[in-house]
Amino acid sequence: MSGYVAKGPQLADGTVQPLPLWQQLGYLVLGVGVLALAFSTAGAFDTDELGLAHRLMLWTLVGLLMLTQPWLIEYGLSRLVPRTRLWRWGSLVLAVLVCNLALTLELHALKSTPLLPKAEDPLLDFYVFLAPIVMPVALLVLLLKRGFAGRVVLAPPEDGAPGLLVSPGLSDLQTGWKAPDVLFVRAEDHYLEIRTIGSRYYVRGRMSDALQLLNGQAGEQVHRSWWVADRAVAQARRHARDVKLDLTSGETVPVSRSRIEAVRARGWLARQPLTTSCME
Repeated sequence: MSGYVAKGPQLADGTVQPLPLWQQLGYLVLGVGVLALAFSTAGAFDTDELGLAHRLMLWTLVGLLMLTQPWLIEYGLSRLVPRTRLWRWGSLVLAVLVCNLALTLELHALKSTPLLPKAEDPLLDFYVFLAPIVMPVALLVLLLKRGFAGRVVLAPPEDGAPGLLVSPGLSDLQTGWKAPDVLFVRAEDHYLEIRTIGSRYYVRGRMSDALQLLNGQAGEQVHRSWWVADRAVAQARRHARDVKLDLTSGETVPVSRSRIEAVRARGWLARQPLTTSCME
């Protein structure tokens, strides 16, 4: 059926948005270049006996691993833990530790190749040896990543309720709203828009998370992307086999065909006079 398809938050004019991809890649290239040049010039880790071109190739690869792996590892870990602020910072710390372990194993493997012709060290000693260099770089990368995400001001709802200043990286689903006050929840990509009487919250989360918190409230999940409170429904509109709900806050919500019977059971279809021409 046709209907609203969420594509992410609507931003107010003049807001700060995440850096464009080309700019992020530019910073990555610059960072890799600085690390490669610094390590090559210094002959870091007893690589001064290698040729300059050899050192540049080696440290370019290592620099690329040092700057990209923290982001990838932290991103993966953040998908496996609960979406709370505590776990968010916990995944960052764990990502730093895992980054050092990953680079330890990678450099250990490189020592068996012509790119890094060195004798192998015990892995634990090598892990401790790399930690003072790899961990601060990984931590800096992750902090900069969160800083570059920016802060955005969401455009206010049509009825004039205030927009909300949020950080896209924050993921505290339970902050600032109470389940009995919720009018609707709308899932948009990896975010939830939670609308209450007079306020709107935009947080990182999943519809399943919100449904657990809304358990027992008078309302219904009418679509995979929508949960609607009973008091928020102004009227229902039906055309052929499709049903849409008009909310008191001005939104129009599509109803999945598999949910129409649940909507009917709540009496929402009776909140508007269905004309004969619109009946099945």
